[in-house]
Amino acid sequence: MSPAYSDISLAIQRSLHPPDRIDPQADLADLEDMVNKALDSRGLL
Repeated sequence: MSPAYSDISLAIQRSLHPPDRIDPQADLADLEDMVNKALDSRGLL
């Protein structure tokens, strides 16, 4: 498991929960930003 795994998992959970409030356009942009930060090891917290 990579160090970014937990940050990426957290980003997905935050972006796609609760399911009834998913906004595909906005959530996709937010998720992309969070995943990029996690991959750059900048963290999400």
